[in-house]
Order: sequence, then C-alpha cells, then structure tokens
Amino acid sequence: ARVGAGLGTLARVVASGESIYRRKLSFGEAEFRVRTYWEPYHAALRQLLDDTKQAFGACLLIDCHSMPAQTYADGRRSPDVILGDAHGTACSPRIMRTIETILLDLGFVVRRNDPYAGGYVTRHYGRPRELVHTLQLELARSLYMDEARLTRSAQFGDIQRKLAEFASRLGAEAPDLLSLTT
Repeated sequence: ARVGAGLGTLARVVASGESIYRRKLSFGEAEFRVRTYWEPYHAALRQLLDDTKQAFGACLLIDCHSMPAQTYADGRRSPDVILGDAHGTACSPRIMRTIETILLDLGFVVRRNDPYAGGYVTRHYGRPRELVHTLQLELARSLYMDEARLTRSAQFGDIQRKLAEFASRLGAEAPDLLSLTT
C-alpha cells in the first residue's frame, strides 16, 4: 500500500501528495539510490545497534520524524507527538509508557500508533525480547515552524528546550529501563 501510494523505499510524493520528481525514476537510478544510500545506511544502523547492545547489553532506537499539521473533522486537537511502537511489538511497554509520560509532563499532546504505528525502521529493528527497543517519534511541524513558509516559528526555541529536557530525562532513566524487557 505504501509503495502504491508513492511512499515506499524511494518516495515519489510528499505528505500533501505533491510529486517529488518531475519524471519517473529509471530502474537504474532507483537501483543506484538503494545501493548507494539505503543499503549503507541500514548496514551502519545495524552495526550501531549491534555495537550498542554489545557494549551496554541493550539499546533504544528512537526513529524521529516530522509530520504535517492535521485537522480532524470531529474537532479533536491534533497531537503534538505520535509515538509508534508497531502496536506493542517493537518496544517494551514500560519504555513506551516512560517516554509518553515524559512528553506529557513537558506539555505535549501525545497519541500512540495513530495514524503512525512505526515504519520500516521500527518494525524491522525493534526486538524487545532481544533487548533492542525501537519506537518512532513523529513531531508536529506546526510546533516549531511555519509550514507554508518553511521558516522557524517563535516557538522554535521553546520546543528545542523541551526536546533537550526530554532527552536528558530519558537518558537519566535509560539504565533502569533498558535492563527490563517489559
């Protein structure tokens, strides 16, 4: 479904549906990009995860993305953050709860797995039973930028500080969190 929608390994469209390219990529161009960028990136990521687990016994990968502003017909406020753990299969529930709690404490509106449950990285690398925890964090662009002008908003510095605080608090709890699988 993602490939057909233009959102596969080599995306053809952006979130609004606009084409990225003026023409269809040739097979050779697509193959070049996969071999030159996608494969080395994932080889390096796999090595980093393996090295981290070897050094510390466990690891946590947070796959960060930005998401466009969302409007809901029923009047619900768009979330600031969507956490995706592939519906509980890529990250321990305790780690997910801790991350969610920290973000809520910092004033973010948080939703889990809806509409983003985690993409390839989350689903492929998340192995909580093997102490490799992965989650996807989608941050609303409207928090820190003017999406129409593609410029920083007045809130940019505040969001930057909140994310630094998030990282600090999560880092302080990581040793205890990563020693558990549930």
